[in-house]
Amino acid sequence: MRVKVRKESTMKVIWDSNKCIHSGNCVNSLPTAFFIQDDKLIVKPENASWEEVLKVVSACPAKAFTVKE
Repeated sequence: MRVKVRKESTMKVIWDSNKCIHSGNCVNSLPTAFFIQDDKLIVKPENASWEEVLKVVSACPAKAFTVKE
């Protein structure tokens, strides 16, 4: 039996600035992976676990994030 193993480093989180309502949920919930630098949102999913990142992405009120593996 083969088991597919996901590598966390391959997760890509795409942010849609047109959908974003700037609620701040992502940067407040997981500042190691979602943070503001030079007035821009930086998303570094490799700085947290899959579960943590997916929880924040799914909690976005504007659904401004897409996850690609």
